[in-house]
Amino acid sequence: MSSNITGVIVGRFQIHDLHPGHEFLLETALARHTRVLVLLGVRPGNPTRRNPLNFEVRRDMLLALYGKRILVAPIYDCLDDAAWDAQLDQRILEHVPDGEVMLYGSRDSFILGYQGKFQTQYIETPQPHYNATDFRNEIEKSTINNPDFRAGIIYAVANRFPSVYPTVDIAVVDPKKRRLLLGRKPQETRFRFPGGFVDPADADLETAARRELAEECGTIEVGPMHYIGSYKVDDWRYRRSDDGICTTLFACILENGTPTAGDDLAELQWRSLDNPEVHSILQGHHRLLEMLLHSRFIQQLPYTS
Repeated sequence: MSSNITGVIVGRFQIHDLHPGHEFLLETALARHTRVLVLLGVRPGNPTRRNPLNFEVRRDMLLALYGKRILVAPIYDCLDDAAWDAQLDQRILEHVPDGEVMLYGSRDSFILGYQGKFQTQYIETPQPHYNATDFRNEIEKSTINNPDFRAGIIYAVANRFPSVYPTVDIAVVDPKKRRLLLGRKPQETRFRFPGGFVDPADADLETAARRELAEECGTIEVGPMHYIGSYKVDDWRYRRSDDGICTTLFACILENGTPTAGDDLAELQWRSLDNPEVHSILQGHHRLLEMLLHSRFIQQLPYTS
């Protein structure tokens, strides 16, 4: 193959050290070309289990192994495949202006669906087929007792984007007796609204509210969830942190059943809506109570006893 042609490899290399499949692909390209461009896939947002390493960490890993034999640059994930193909072609031309390249890929690589302007060639890597996901899964199960490992954890956490964690709180109201259900956690003396963190599996906030209610208050039947409001919580767990919690308060009417404390609640208590004993309610939930008591949901309740 002409020495003027640049070999191009696109991959994620989301692994602590290259596995034999990676090495074979890179060494094959380097044996065929005097210039090899490696484009590393970059996904926006915080690190995830599938994409734990940022571009700089992976670039430095590759350069430490291959030095000036390769050029490393980023390519960013796109929602649309055609847009990604166009970006790939643009990236190649930025680094190889004459456009004389050969794109390489192996099993499950981008070349199977690539519709850009450059030639591609499939490279069959030796058996067994290695999977970076399997390596990451093994790493998740272990810790290493050395300063570099601990420094790596600090680096990873420090380089995340600040996160706002969504939670839900639920005001369960018994309209006949004009009372409100509150719960108390073990080792706490004050009461709070039932609720908790939204789960990634929850279809929406209303689903999260119903799930949390079932977990903390047992088998009860309630009416529709009514949105009351939301605000950023001054949660003690995230003070002096870039992260935070934003909660959404829902209200619903108890239709049937007897609430029973579950999950992480030690007990449940009914409080009068007209005198909820604010002094015994968690400071961080005072605003929730105020939002509830001034809501149309409460104002439209009948005054019966």
